[in-house]
Amino acid sequence: MSKTFNKSETNFLVGIASTLGLRQFSLILAMPLLAVYGNTLQDSTSALVGLSIGIYGLLQAVFQVPFGALSDKIGRKPVILLGMIQLALGLFLAGIANSIYTLILARAIQGSGAIMAVAYS
Repeated sequence: MSKTFNKSETNFLVGIASTLGLRQFSLILAMPLLAVYGNTLQDSTSALVGLSIGIYGLLQAVFQVPFGALSDKIGRKPVILLGMIQLALGLFLAGIANSIYTLILARAIQGSGAIMAVAYS
């Protein structure tokens, strides 16, 4: 049994696939490069590079339930959209970072934005 999708359903599927793809990119694909990239930045130490990696997951753990409750209150779509904008901003900021502290901030923005895309309540 095959089903054809209308334009609205197709746009929704493309949006969800893009959302999950960008989220996975920020977590999985960039991870091996972060240690190398972090060590090239100003004021870098091994501990700060480790913090830049760990803060992503830490903020996901902290904000998972509050963002889930927010999505229950105002709806899933606005929270997902805000999260993707925040994640993209964090990715951009990480790409132009010239200091390890900027990278840590960027990864914090990424982590809290990424969890908004899959917020649980």
